Amino acid sequence: IPYFLILFFVGMPILGMELCIGTFFQAGDADAFGSMNPRLRGIGLASIFAGYGITFYYCIILAWAFVYFGASFQATSSIPWLENSSDYFDEISMVTGPGDFTGAFNWKAFVGLLAVWIIIFLCLFKGVKSTGWVVKFTVPLPLLILLVLIIRAAFLDGAKDGIMAYLIKWDSEVLSDPFIWSEAIGQVF
Repeated sequence: IPYFLILFFVGMPILGMELCIGTFFQAGDADAFGSMNPRLRGIGLASIFAGYGITFYYCIILAWAFVYFGASFQATSSIPWLENSSDYFDEISMVTGPGDFTGAFNWKAFVGLLAVWIIIFLCLFKGVKSTGWVVKFTVPLPLLILLVLIIRAAFLDGAKDGIMAYLIKWDSEVLSDPFIWSEAIGQVF
């Protein structure tokens, strides 16, 4: 509930404001904010740098997803993370705890990351012409997958209990915890 409240009452209005500013000034972030006041140009630059940081971060997460996807097709009798998913993730991510980096080269993660960047390049190298075709595929596909997963989960044992616990019978005392609200803001931004 905090996530949806923050999303609709903070995140969406800020997104709408950014879209209106960009449309009004017919410019990107840095130029649009700089047109309002030269001192505000830093806000636009900050959003550009944040976008780069998020892009690099999510490329690594997508690389891990590619590694898991590829490992699920192995000819073994079971998936590799079935016994201990935490150890398998540590092997892929090369991280065993907070601030702990093993430093070993992981070719699986490298190949996954290389595949992600190749896909990004193929989606963008022709500019707007190729981006339109990419959007026609990448927008409906996750929605279709999400729909299939929701339908599948609705027929599992205990699905009714989960729906009741998370959507209908929520604990109103939890909403007074500031940590929940800060986590919701972190998810929106």
